[in-house]
Amino acid sequence: MLHQTRTIAAVLIACLLGLQGCDDQTPTASPVFPGVAAGSAVDTQLQDERIELVARGIAIALRTPLLRHGLLEDLRDSPFPEHRIHLRSYLTGERGRTITAVAAEGAGVSADRFLAVVKSLPHLQISVPVSYDRVTWTGSDSAVVIGITLSKEELPRLRSVSGYSTRTGEPVVVPTRVMLPYPVILVAPVEIDFGRDPEGRRRSAPKHSRKTISTSEETFFLQSTTECDPTTAVIECDTGGGSGEGGWTSGVQLPSGYTYQCMVAAGAPGDADGDGILQQCEHELADAFGPYLQWDLGEETSQRQPYFAVKRGGTSTEVKIMYMMSYFADGGHDFWGGAHDGDSEFLIFTVSYKNGWWRLSTVYLSAHWGVTGWDASSLRSTGEFEHPDGNIYGRPKIWIAEDKHANYSSQQKCDEGANYQDNCDQPINALEIHSAIADRNVGNRESGSTQLLNCVVRTAYGGGGTRQECLWTDSEFTGWQNVHEKNSTAYTKIFDAFDF
Repeated sequence: MLHQTRTIAAVLIACLLGLQGCDDQTPTASPVFPGVAAGSAVDTQLQDERIELVARGIAIALRTPLLRHGLLEDLRDSPFPEHRIHLRSYLTGERGRTITAVAAEGAGVSADRFLAVVKSLPHLQISVPVSYDRVTWTGSDSAVVIGITLSKEELPRLRSVSGYSTRTGEPVVVPTRVMLPYPVILVAPVEIDFGRDPEGRRRSAPKHSRKTISTSEETFFLQSTTECDPTTAVIECDTGGGSGEGGWTSGVQLPSGYTYQCMVAAGAPGDADGDGILQQCEHELADAFGPYLQWDLGEETSQRQPYFAVKRGGTSTEVKIMYMMSYFADGGHDFWGGAHDGDSEFLIFTVSYKNGWWRLSTVYLSAHWGVTGWDASSLRSTGEFEHPDGNIYGRPKIWIAEDKHANYSSQQKCDEGANYQDNCDQPINALEIHSAIADRNVGNRESGSTQLLNCVVRTAYGGGGTRQECLWTDSEFTGWQNVHEKNSTAYTKIFDAFDF
């Protein structure tokens, strides 16, 4: 699977035509597609060759703009989690038949043979697995199609996989341990129950007019751990905001005593970034809710120069705070390696005001955000965290994976994170409070708001000379250094994905 072979089409055609001793049994479809389908009787190598042929054929078909935008629309309108589509039923349905015909021609087989290949494999789904890509991809030909038969547990162990360009149809080597500079369209074994008629359900779902697959609101709520409808792509969860009935008698009060006075007309005096929140209040909120950090004894790369951003939330009483951790380096995994310059992990807190009190309701925890196969990011409610100071609506305790800096709500979640690749098994006793520094507020750019900071030099831990990081510029985050070949995801991608 990991190495492209130029004989795939020839081998497959020979097998399908019975010219070689290949077992081409097509599995009988169950009336209900299981969450993880059993594999076919063919050996692993032939399965890998077949799924590569499928991926290559689809990539060639998607060179046609009409088909590429058609698939984007069908993913956008899919009612399944993360807008996934059941591939077999889609390719035989009305919307997918043209893709089947062009993909088959590109792969050098007939449409019937192409579908036979798809049916000979475990049930597959097609999706855009990275949330940033779902929010930003508008159908350009910059995407890469990847076909894998591996499970999520196996994928993080690989350094690269084979993919195919939707611009040229040619093979591309795709690294697995970094956020990629292009969208990925993934063909892989199904992970959910698509039901008895997945194409019928997709076809009858409501249609949307947006030009992207998803929205930043879905990105935020889709990874929620609260009670939500698991069969819908748009998961509307109760975030515990301040709009409910009854009064609050506890929470957090700010040093200045600011209450709802924090909220002002956009651009009013004291609102330098024009987002409708006083700058003093933004800093006090970010500092008051700055989390306790639980480090591991083996942590060697905790040095950082953090920043923060604040914006209004979804209700009139709600505020979102992004803590940009801004590590100088990622120390890599003890066994798998992967060290790189900079580490742009982040946290997004949702806090609300009511009756004189501010309360934390949810925390979005980045954990290798945007990295296919590794992403363990999640949205969790305040009740899922430890609160060392006893205030369940105040600072939460965040567990940080050793040298990889992924964020978790508990030690167990950390040790299970990234398919058990992360590690928090030696927690130190002392906790660090993550403070917010007033002049590290980067502002925001939503709805014409103002960026307060962009290019900044390193000042912490001995300084970094004149090297700059431009936080609002679409370039990789290097941690103010250039030691390794790999860098980290640009913060501007994160701002875009979450509408800061």
